[in-house]
Amino acid sequence: MSMSMSIDVLIVGAGPSGLVLATELARRAVNFRIIDSKPASSPTSRSFTLHARTMEMFHDIGLSHTFLKEGLQNHGFLFNFQGQPTRPRLDFEHLDTAFPFILMLSQDRIESTLLDHLSTQYDVHVDWNTTLTNLSFEESQHAYSAIIQLPDGARQQVHPKWIAGCDGVHSKTRVEAGLSLEGEMYEDIIQLMDAHVNGFQGDDDRVHYYMSKNKFLFLARLPNDMHRILVSDKRDVGELDIEEARQVFQDVVDSFLEGVTLDTPKWVSKWRVWKKLAKTYTKMNVVLVGDAVHTHSPSGGQGMNCGMQDAYNLGWKLALVVQGKAASALIKNYESERKRIGAQVVAGSDAIHNVILAHGKGLKGRLELTKKEGWHDEAVQRISGLSYHYRDVEPLSSDLEERSGARAGERAVDVELEDEIRLHDVIRGPGFTLLLASGADVKVAEMLDMIRVARSGLGKDVKVVVVGKVADLPEGAADQCIADKRGGFEERYGTTDGGHAILVRPDGYIAIHLALGEQKTMHDTIQRILCR
Repeated sequence: MSMSMSIDVLIVGAGPSGLVLATELARRAVNFRIIDSKPASSPTSRSFTLHARTMEMFHDIGLSHTFLKEGLQNHGFLFNFQGQPTRPRLDFEHLDTAFPFILMLSQDRIESTLLDHLSTQYDVHVDWNTTLTNLSFEESQHAYSAIIQLPDGARQQVHPKWIAGCDGVHSKTRVEAGLSLEGEMYEDIIQLMDAHVNGFQGDDDRVHYYMSKNKFLFLARLPNDMHRILVSDKRDVGELDIEEARQVFQDVVDSFLEGVTLDTPKWVSKWRVWKKLAKTYTKMNVVLVGDAVHTHSPSGGQGMNCGMQDAYNLGWKLALVVQGKAASALIKNYESERKRIGAQVVAGSDAIHNVILAHGKGLKGRLELTKKEGWHDEAVQRISGLSYHYRDVEPLSSDLEERSGARAGERAVDVELEDEIRLHDVIRGPGFTLLLASGADVKVAEMLDMIRVARSGLGKDVKVVVVGKVADLPEGAADQCIADKRGGFEERYGTTDGGHAILVRPDGYIAIHLALGEQKTMHDTIQRILCR
């Protein structure tokens, strides 16, 4: 075995979740290593959608503009039930975000962009052909070390403070830690191909679903002028060559659409669909992320998005812990928050699955599911990721009367402040943001005391932004002062009476919303966040 090494974090798996976690650690100057057993990033991928909340995440990281240049904006889903005149829709154009759409972009292009960003911005590179072989429990440290196999076949023992398993549904990290995924398998086999489609008249900015009692067809335009095509018809056709696979897909297309033909596909794939969730996301110094802890129906395209959001939630917490700024209990908070979301994503994708892939069930019954009150808005908010929140994960003190408007655990809603400057531009960065809402009757002393409390608790990991004008505020007291020209912040955040303090976490969720005079509660909240 070659010489052992010590690092803060070992990331196992360089898919989207692992690469986002690497990015979040790199931007906070954490010492880590990322490995993957593959020789390189895969040139093909099953995932191909970026939803609104994920685009907000990439805006914070600084990559949304890159993805917007490469991707194709799609505005919703159109459901076609064979023989039924009603065609339900899910429309994303009116989402309350700067990204009211689904961005169609294949996973391999997303990975390529993240790899390039890590390389050019942080000089970070994945150790390819490097495999986790086993975890070794060390009694003296009450923690796991990792044995990895290097490209030359030699083995090395790594002693990380934390091991992040981002290695997919068959996670070696999860197995070695003695953790498990629990759930069940759907009966369906999904088959996928990318190909040029001839004669299809459907809108390019819509995802098209076609359903009969026992068949399913999915068509969506990709940025490269090809279509992503998924079919399912209760058959396991076995292993097929490219032309045989094309004919299987063509048969399904013919059952729904006349005059539409498929060219030879660029690639094909198939898989069985599972519905599983891990009981626990952490064990000692091992933490699991993405498909390693949840797998579900591809309905709605939420899997890759949920995994990257896991990493985004974990990254800032892991950085605070390894840098000694927070106690290790903060990692359990990652589990509390993201397991709840994972369960909601599994349930939500199952609800869509029961509409589009419930083979053998009558179409009228499946169509009726789309007519339930609130179905459209709930589905769109859930799929986009905008409705997920962390309210009540850690109950607030019973004697705290939190302000109306933005509440603890909710996503910080983006609003326009000044011309071409939005709130999400202001809160971008690796740390916390203390938003101070001013008003005519604001007491400068209270504002200064609140700033002192935040900086005392969070140090350089917090920036202070005053929204509105404050007379007599000393120069340099805040990092930025900005106007709320259109009143959107005041309206959405419930600060019409002025004198509010809103602490926003690094991942863009509200930590607390208080009156300016409640400095002790702000102090206690920061200590609670840091698990001190």
